[in-house]
Amino acid sequence: MYPTSFSALNYIIGDMQTNASTSNALAVRLETTGAVTLYWFDGAIKTCTGNSTMIKNQWNYFAVVVNANAISIYVNKTTADTLTGTTTLTNRTVSVGLGVGSYYNNNSPAYYFNGWLGDLRVSTTNRTISTIPTAPFANDANTRWLIQGTNGGIFDNAMMNDLETVGNAQISTSVFKFGTGSLSFDGTGDWLTAPNSKGLYIGSGDFTIEGWLYLNALGSTKGIVSQFNSGGSGPGWTLYTKTTNVLEFYGGSGTVTVTGTTAISATTWTHFAVVRSGSTITIYINGTAGGTATNSSFSDDTTALVYVGGRADNSALSLNGYIDDLRITKGYARYTSNFTPPTAAFPNQ
Repeated sequence: MYPTSFSALNYIIGDMQTNASTSNALAVRLETTGAVTLYWFDGAIKTCTGNSTMIKNQWNYFAVVVNANAISIYVNKTTADTLTGTTTLTNRTVSVGLGVGSYYNNNSPAYYFNGWLGDLRVSTTNRTISTIPTAPFANDANTRWLIQGTNGGIFDNAMMNDLETVGNAQISTSVFKFGTGSLSFDGTGDWLTAPNSKGLYIGSGDFTIEGWLYLNALGSTKGIVSQFNSGGSGPGWTLYTKTTNVLEFYGGSGTVTVTGTTAISATTWTHFAVVRSGSTITIYINGTAGGTATNSSFSDDTTALVYVGGRADNSALSLNGYIDDLRITKGYARYTSNFTPPTAAFPNQ
């Protein structure tokens, strides 16, 4: 789920009935603290709440599992939460229709869910939560209900950003560095966007932006990734190619600009990394440092969308090429000296 507000109870999914004294027969809801609660009625209202909390404005994984009436709640991890309330599911007195995103109180919907839900599955088996999913759920024999969709077949393995395709941005299975595909952009108004994310506020502290880039043509300014919408003078950050075929990183209302010194080539994969370690920002090309600047902080853009393969301030800056294994790490400088570029896809860490 991708919650955007915790100001009120957010009902995710549940049985519903119209008698206000009994409320939901069975439901999963999000508390104002961001915790997940299983809520039911067996002649009296019962609740069971986990101790972990969702992170607002990013994708979160959750599971509520009942095994021999024992309840387990998982949030962004594979170990069950510590629970408060009634921790075993007792028999309910009613069975009614299924609802998503709200519940009915005296025939009126209330407590709407604020945000997005994806890959929401109801099963008739107590599934083992051994890994955080990185691909859509399968519709197997134990699945009774599954909300599922795709937008260009592109997923964020960190499950922190709701990616949307613009134009004909898509997965290419013919040109890729690792795995079976890469992000493909043809330079004619296609890119990916995601909602503004606090997880990408990298104005202060260490960070690492890295990935693999394959350009079809050289000699022009093109956006790679950014959270920025101010045409060169406002807050936020952006990484892009220059007409001289080097990379440049801009941060926060003109606070810092770092220009690379190593030109990249067309029609070949190039590993890039932009790293802040302490008060130094460095650009690395294929593991070799080239281009540094002193900076310990810049202002983040708190409203701009995230762009991959383009830039919000200028649609003409859409990338003509491919991006693979793009990773942004907040709070950690993964490289502080020259290094050997990765030889396999990044793990989800």
